[in-house]
Amino acid sequence: MQEVLPRFESRCKISQLACLQFDNSLIPSKKMNIPFRKILRLLALFVLSTCLAWWWSSGSEMGWTKTYVTTPATDEITGIVYEVKQEKFVPGLDFLVGGTGLSFTIFAASFLFSRKPHQFKKP
Repeated sequence: MQEVLPRFESRCKISQLACLQFDNSLIPSKKMNIPFRKILRLLALFVLSTCLAWWWSSGSEMGWTKTYVTTPATDEITGIVYEVKQEKFVPGLDFLVGGTGLSFTIFAASFLFSRKPHQFKKP
C-alpha cells in the first residue's frame, strides 16, 4: 500500500510540471495573414470549376440554353413518329461563357491588390 502512494504522488508531480511548462509555441500568436489576392484567385477557381461541372452534369448543350427537350415518340396504331416536348432545363454555352467571364473578372480583380501590406512611414 505504501508503494502505491509514492507512485501516485510522483505522477501528480510530473503532470503538474508538464502543465506548468506548457508553452504556447504550437499555437500561432499572430492571425493567419492570407493575402486578399490569393482569396480572390481561389474564389475565381471555385467559380470556374463549379460552373463547368454544373454545365457538364446538366447536359452540356453546345448551343443556347433550352427550357424544353423534344423526344421522338411512335404512335402505336399507325406507326407514325412524332416529337413530344418535355420541360427540362438544359444550360447552354451562354451559362458557360457567363461563368467563365465572371471567374476571369474575379481573377483580374486580384491584380488590383498588392502582394504585401502597405507600411506607412512615421514622419
